[in-house]
Amino acid sequence: MLTLSAAESHYYNEAAIQRGADATAAAIKKGKGRLMPEGVTSASLIIIILVAAAVGAGVGGMLGPNFDPPVLAVISGFIATIVAVLVRNELINRLSGAGPNDFKIPLVVAVFAVVASLAGSLGGKEILDDVGGTYSPVWVGTIAGLASAILMSMLMITYYMEARRG
Repeated sequence: MLTLSAAESHYYNEAAIQRGADATAAAIKKGKGRLMPEGVTSASLIIIILVAAAVGAGVGGMLGPNFDPPVLAVISGFIATIVAVLVRNELINRLSGAGPNDFKIPLVVAVFAVVASLAGSLGGKEILDDVGGTYSPVWVGTIAGLASAILMSMLMITYYMEARRG
């Protein structure tokens, strides 16, 4: 069953009232709206967060002895975010056929993803520093990947939201 978000529903209702039902169909064909099966956003978030945490832990464990914790956090978070987005795209878009094709993301969004990865990684490292103690490189990688994934998820949700008009 296909559902529309509140913003998309509002947009298409206004379009139908102002221009008729044919204008709504034309807007969908032009890609102005995204019809996705129910639960795709939630599934995307779960996949991104779990994969990023696991990949961050793996990268932290493998590279931990060779790098200082801040550098390790940035590397772990960046790799975790990239792998999580690729896995999410493979599972949600290609295998199930649901969700938009993320390989057509504009360059500005890709730059924001890198910034989210850096900010999340260093933010995760700061959280560990504030809690206190010394942590294994696996924990540094896990928290860096998790924080990066959370910021990336917020970026993903913001990118797919339609702005309300009128």
